[in-house]
Order: sequence, then structure tokens, then C-alpha cells
Amino acid sequence: MTNGEYNPPTFAPKPDTKAAPEAAPSDLKPVETWKAELNTPEWLFAAARSAQNWPVGQEVSEAEYSKATASAEGEVIG
Repeated sequence: MTNGEYNPPTFAPKPDTKAAPEAAPSDLKPVETWKAELNTPEWLFAAARSAQNWPVGQEVSEAEYSKATASAEGEVIG
């Protein structure tokens, strides 16, 4: 305290240990590239892209792409 003013203590934010580590920029590719490289069927690619709201050219990691397609494949429609 200086001059009778209250200065609240400052605390450093805790690191988010639950967040997945970010992919290095070199690990990111457009979703269309992953579709071609992983031979994803058109219907599954469309379902994953729609569920994730990915625009054309959205860059994601292979893990993110695989998780999205696996989720879309297990989705029940009806």
C-alpha cells in the first residue's frame, strides 16, 4: 500500500492442463488434403465438415480431422 491506496494482489493465471496441445503449424493441413490422403468417403467428409462448421480450406491437425470423422461416423441420423 502506498499513499493509503489499496492495490489488490495480482496472480498469474493457472495453465490450462486440460487443453490439448496445439499442433505445430507444419502439422496443419487443409481438410480437403486430409480427405485425399486418408481416403475419406465423400459422405463422411461432408458430415464431419458440417458438424465442425469447417469452411473450405480449414487447416486442422490429423488428430483433429480423425476425431471429427470418427465422431461423424458414429452419429445417428433419424
